[in-house]
Amino acid sequence: MNTLRNIIIAAALVLCPFTFAHAGGKTSKTITVSTAEEFIKAIGSDRTIVLDYAIFDVTEYITKLHELKAVDSYYDAADAQPGKSPVCAVWGSDGIELCIVGVKNLTIKSAFGDQCPRIVAEPRYANTLSFSKCEGISLENLVMGHIEGGYCTGGVLRFNDCKDITIRHCELFGCGIEGIEAYDSEKLLFERSQIRDCTYSIMTLVRCTDFVFRNSDFFRCCEYDLLEVRDCSKIVYENCDFFDNIGTLFNLGSPIKMVDCHVNHPFDKMGNYVMVEGTVVYAEPCGRHTLEYNE
Repeated sequence: MNTLRNIIIAAALVLCPFTFAHAGGKTSKTITVSTAEEFIKAIGSDRTIVLDYAIFDVTEYITKLHELKAVDSYYDAADAQPGKSPVCAVWGSDGIELCIVGVKNLTIKSAFGDQCPRIVAEPRYANTLSFSKCEGISLENLVMGHIEGGYCTGGVLRFNDCKDITIRHCELFGCGIEGIEAYDSEKLLFERSQIRDCTYSIMTLVRCTDFVFRNSDFFRCCEYDLLEVRDCSKIVYENCDFFDNIGTLFNLGSPIKMVDCHVNHPFDKMGNYVMVEGTVVYAEPCGRHTLEYNE
């Protein structure tokens, strides 16, 4: 069994050589990890972290670092600043949240292709992963969520003041209360991924620009405003499916664009939207996507 496992890992690493050059000329290294402690220790700039185990529960080790005062601690991830470590601890009402801060050019991916390892958090009211003031973040072939469901706070991914984010072939599940919460961030691509079973909403975007959600599914989320978009620009959904959700679909303070999307949602729960040539301006649907109403 160990021999087979080593062959699989070796095959994966053949596709991801130990070093490669970024456009800026910097060299990035690849680090393979099999425990949550190794994962957190590996976090930093200009690197690829390859996860080769089934489940990574990040709570215990970030809590240990917090108790040892080995990392900076904050009450809100939005306040996090680059400091003595590329990770920091964020207080939650029932535990500590892992926040990655000030990191550039970081890829976190599975070692086994489409067999996705899980990154999970124990506290119900903490985000699974937070990123603050980061650039060039890529998450690939991962499943992320919580061990136990909660309410009020605690989503899956949170971004504060970040840019150039790629989320590809990932599954964000509830609980969290929502899949993505992003503030003051730009250039995010969410592709061939899904947000499912969240307890409050699908996503909240505030003061964000150039976000593209492509070929992705959003389903079984509830129960409040599912897509909340405020003070944003260039938010686009392409070939996405929305189905089996409960709650008000649109709570828009900014236009979004939907192209070739399929939306199956109760008519009286569509929220504030107007379709004009595929652009949601803020109730009559038209454009190049399909909307089905459950009367």
